[in-house]
Amino acid sequence: MAARKDLIGELPAPGDAVLAPLNAAIEKCDVYRRVAGHSLFSGYSGVVLHAPSLVLPLLYRADRADLGPDAAADWLIRMLETRVADGVFIVVIWGLSVDREVTIANEMKLVPFDRLSDSYMKRRIKERAEFTKRQGWDQAAWISHDLYDLPGAAIVRSVPKFPYIGSPAEPFGRLTKLNAEAQAPVYFLQACGAGQPLVSGSWFEYEDKDLDFNEHENYLALSMPEIVPQIQSHVTVDPDAVARDAAAFGALPLDWQDDLLRSMERFTLSQCRRKIVDQALDLAIAFEIATRGSGQKAAVRSAQLIGGPLSRRQENRRTIAELFNIRNKGAHGGSLKASEQRNHEAVLHEAKAAYRAALACSLALGARPNWDALELEPRSSK
Repeated sequence: MAARKDLIGELPAPGDAVLAPLNAAIEKCDVYRRVAGHSLFSGYSGVVLHAPSLVLPLLYRADRADLGPDAAADWLIRMLETRVADGVFIVVIWGLSVDREVTIANEMKLVPFDRLSDSYMKRRIKERAEFTKRQGWDQAAWISHDLYDLPGAAIVRSVPKFPYIGSPAEPFGRLTKLNAEAQAPVYFLQACGAGQPLVSGSWFEYEDKDLDFNEHENYLALSMPEIVPQIQSHVTVDPDAVARDAAAFGALPLDWQDDLLRSMERFTLSQCRRKIVDQALDLAIAFEIATRGSGQKAAVRSAQLIGGPLSRRQENRRTIAELFNIRNKGAHGGSLKASEQRNHEAVLHEAKAAYRAALACSLALGARPNWDALELEPRSSK
């Protein structure tokens, strides 16, 4: 209480006559002196604590009708005494929507964007979406880093005991890890959920909004495929199916998960390409990684993995083999005739559907397939 009285008295209009005494009072405060010069993490940045940078936030809070000087001083003291705080890591997604919350990975939930709690960053995204519409770009979910509609969904992860005041290496190290761990769910949602490229943007915020005094400098850390896509609309996914597939994927051996993620990434990249031959190249690589085979071997293994009656397996084998023929023409210097454009597009469309079917069957198996046995064994007639 004594510290609070020392920090704030009556508050006339801010000027040197007010700022200088407040600055001096903060510098004399024991809770400040213990952390002076240390880094406070807020707004995706490490704020170096020194008295002049704290004076104006203190005054602004004191000027709020619902707070006043005493509450503002209490806030400053509580903030300076905090060393760790519970936070939330959020990854908003363009290209996919969901109508209710569902768990997709350890500590990660997929939620509708409009059900995120109100925050500075959510408001900024909504303002940018409104700006995009005013520019006449109201027909696409994502156009560029500064032209987009509202995201359709978000991944939310609670982060307990996040470093608040201390070495800047700690919070930035944690954020680097959080961002890396969010990549796998996004790749998974692209291939198994939406079936199209997704763009994501992440940020970190504290559960206690009072601790984010530097939130105005927060920003969206964007992540997208190597070839930047244009996303026309959000694909609505079945939350029960996403939860089932996510649980199946998480139960796979880690080395098989890694292979499938690399395959999923190539699948997504194929849809970002503009030319047919480039689409075929990446999609063929996706099959090669997922089946550990190329050409006819990839075609047979994929057809057997998907299963079904003989006629269906033969059709899937033909489609995937034709995909590799298109890939080979382009990779070996051949040209694709314009007259065959429509047929090539149809092959790519069917091959993409076959890839997603093979991926779903891989998840259902629960382990890496025994390819030698799979190539020869009879499959279900379903």
